[in-house]
Amino acid sequence: MTLDEKLKRVRVLVLDCDGVMTGAELIYDQHGDDQHVFNARDGHGIVLLRKVGGLKVALITGRKSTSVVKRVTELRFDHIVEMAWKKGSALRALCSENGYDLADVCYVGDDINDIGAVRIAGVGVAVADAAPELVERAAWVTKHAGGKGAVREVCEAILQAQGKWTQILADFESDGA
Repeated sequence: MTLDEKLKRVRVLVLDCDGVMTGAELIYDQHGDDQHVFNARDGHGIVLLRKVGGLKVALITGRKSTSVVKRVTELRFDHIVEMAWKKGSALRALCSENGYDLADVCYVGDDINDIGAVRIAGVGVAVADAAPELVERAAWVTKHAGGKGAVREVCEAILQAQGKWTQILADFESDGA
């Protein structure tokens, strides 16, 4: 099965956070609270995927963070799994609890703790600046780095494979006409 055929089947996008939705840096303010920088175009891709594509979106992260929860809540993620050290087990549990078929999942990660999830997902993706061990096992490696457009790239690819991207562009082109 080609990558395009696998992307056509995707019904659930599952993302890691640090290194995927953001760069791999961690920033703390003077109070010790973490701060994250999110890519607005990545967020818009997620919105389009949910609104036009009708897909479910989930986050599996190894940390607990108020700024991350704020962002994924703002983007209306369907599921948030925090404190998940081994992402494969977390992904399997998420799918089991919600009736998702692993073959219908696109998982995007950046580090070695994402290997299990990338291997069992229908489409396992590594961001461009991912750990080499993950890149070796991924079905697809994005052109963009984590926090720098990788999520948007994945969202667009799914929407294109499912025949929805052309309509999205047409809708925006006709806006105000």
